[in-house]
Amino acid sequence: MKNEIKICNNCKFINIKTIIPKIRQLDAYCEIKVGCCNFCSMCKESAFLIKNGIPLTAKDEDLLVEKLKSN
Repeated sequence: MKNEIKICNNCKFINIKTIIPKIRQLDAYCEIKVGCCNFCSMCKESAFLIKNGIPLTAKDEDLLVEKLKSN
């Protein structure tokens, strides 16, 4: 089963152009969806994404990718 990763395109703490290649290095076959995730309070406060329905947050993009590795 493919992992599904949703990334908010309005998050101030990540850059879509840099995070997608980092995610692809971890999982080349995951399905990445970019758009509003309706978690506005989270993406205003920290780097944020949703992996298989589970929200992940971190201080910045690099820490978020590290967290993604362990989940």
